[in-house]
Amino acid sequence: LYRKGLFAASRKKRMKRELCELMQQASVCLGISDAMCEAYEKRYNKPFKTFHNAVPAEEWLEKARKNWKAGKPFKIVYAGALMENSQLQSVKDAALAVSELRQEAGWEGELDIYSPWFFANKFRRELEKYDGTRVYDAPDSMDITQIFTKADVLLLPVNFDESSVRYIRYSMPNKIPAYMFSGTPTLAYGPANVASMQYANTWSHTVTARSIDELKFAIKQLA
Repeated sequence: LYRKGLFAASRKKRMKRELCELMQQASVCLGISDAMCEAYEKRYNKPFKTFHNAVPAEEWLEKARKNWKAGKPFKIVYAGALMENSQLQSVKDAALAVSELRQEAGWEGELDIYSPWFFANKFRRELEKYDGTRVYDAPDSMDITQIFTKADVLLLPVNFDESSVRYIRYSMPNKIPAYMFSGTPTLAYGPANVASMQYANTWSHTVTARSIDELKFAIKQLA
């Protein structure tokens, strides 16, 4: 908002000053990840506490996956937005990896994508050109538990380009607690220098180089 125009520089300076004043007046400052809190504490000279999306633990644990035998077809699921400056390209890489695996070895694997209707409608044709990939409108929250626990692998994608890294570096997707509580193995695919991938490296199978071959190898390992 403050990068272009005749008054951009003065408006940006005023906005930054007012934001700093607001931070100092706040009784508590919250960030969505440890990385965000560390960066903002330096920026605003005030402590930040990490607070992330919460899920009802008992409900999820009761329904969590307890059998990890691979299904037929082997089902990979991604649920979330399809933003061009966040995760779309890495979702496409996963779709390509699934398509190539199906063609190379007759592998029975599928990628199901559940995304809000706006993203689903916008990118359905582009993604479904890959063999084995299907795009669905995001379901009601009541259906999420079943979708996550019935999957064989959950996909956590982040784009590798500089613009995406700059935009998403301190972010932490709200789906992560649900992914973890589902008990379903997760494949995280994205650059190592963003907060979500650094955290995912402690609990999921991660691929931190942009490589279709490495992605295919990881899928085969998980299968």
